[in-house]
Amino acid sequence: MPVAIITKYHGPTDTRGSRISARTTSDRPKVFVPYQYEYSHERAHLPAVLAYCKKMDWHGTLACGGVDDGYVWVFTESKSSIDGKPYKSTEYYEV
Repeated sequence: MPVAIITKYHGPTDTRGSRISARTTSDRPKVFVPYQYEYSHERAHLPAVLAYCKKMDWHGTLACGGVDDGYVWVFTESKSSIDGKPYKSTEYYEV
């Protein structure tokens, strides 16, 4: 089963526009996609995650959470619970 996917924003340089990278904590390759300004910041990371999942042939439901320098996306088969109470994520994404 896939591991967590980490996305990070990379600002523009002299030769490239803003980008989002997607990677795992393992030695798998990164995927870069252009930053899409028409989306919210979290939603702008989704195309990178989808491209990474397509490259790795991973499918399922993703939940997202913010970290210091980006977002972490994890696969979930059902909504989790904490202390017996349903855990509510802002959004779930199908890939």
